[in-house]
Amino acid sequence: MYQEDDDSVASSFEEDQMEAFIDRCSICFDSEHDLCVESCRDQFCLECFTKYINETVKSSWGLSVTIIKCPVCSDPISKNEWSQYVPMSVVELYDKYNMPYRSYARTCLYCNLELIPCTRTTITSNQHYNNSICTYLNTIISSGPKHITDKEYLTITEWIGLFKQGIHEVRLVNVYKLFIKDIIQFEMHHYNTNQHSYQLSLLFLKAAIHPDVWKQLQLIHISFFPNMNCSNCQSSICLHCGYDSHQSLTCEDNMKHLVMNTNLNTFVGVAGLLGLICSTTTTTTTTTNSNQPLTDYTNIQTEIGVPDMNNIQQRIRPTRQITPT
Repeated sequence: MYQEDDDSVASSFEEDQMEAFIDRCSICFDSEHDLCVESCRDQFCLECFTKYINETVKSSWGLSVTIIKCPVCSDPISKNEWSQYVPMSVVELYDKYNMPYRSYARTCLYCNLELIPCTRTTITSNQHYNNSICTYLNTIISSGPKHITDKEYLTITEWIGLFKQGIHEVRLVNVYKLFIKDIIQFEMHHYNTNQHSYQLSLLFLKAAIHPDVWKQLQLIHISFFPNMNCSNCQSSICLHCGYDSHQSLTCEDNMKHLVMNTNLNTFVGVAGLLGLICSTTTTTTTTTNSNQPLTDYTNIQTEIGVPDMNNIQQRIRPTRQITPT
């Protein structure tokens, strides 16, 4: 009888514990839940959910749009839903960080101006920009020397025909790489500049309608044209690493070079400081033994501090003249 009562009490306690657990927040398992996500019904206390949204939004900056997901099952949570539980400042930050066509940017090392290599205008069709590219290409080949049989001129003519027909957006990324390579090669042989290829690249990017295509084209554009001049201080900045432009070095090699120079400058600075200390703390005394000359040198000088080797070498030179026998 007592055994049955004990089992009943234990079972009731477990049920109470389970009910209490079911009502708890799925993040902290401590507080009772304040809300349930509409799509998956996972439940959270307001403090944990708000903190989760805040941290997710703060880390959501980038070229892609971040979708807020349930921290338990990863189901997407609509903006209309999660925005009800956070301050308006968090929603505004999310909108700023997650614009569909956000431009890649770097900050100038010297004046902190934001450098934006690619900007986009709202378009509904890319055919307008296809026609603009055709016009630009015609200008390039008409303004240069006539080489009807030149293979590179024929290549440009083929590109003009292709753009007149129109290029579907799904092919833009692959076409862009081949197109810019041909234009750069053409310019190297006929113009000795990359100004035309740079402008055509920016024009090509404007033909991208889908956000993911725009993002990919931006990154490829930067791989072809990694340096940008600051419009404020005219410094040339590498868009990859954010440091000064390094034409003949990769970003990794340039970073190694910077580290080596920094270490060398630090060493020189410390050495100079030690030299200053030596010059201010060194005391010189002259010791003379009248009974027994210890050496052939006239003076023996003792220095306290870091020795100046140049001065020491000057002083220990023999003063005795050796007469030939």
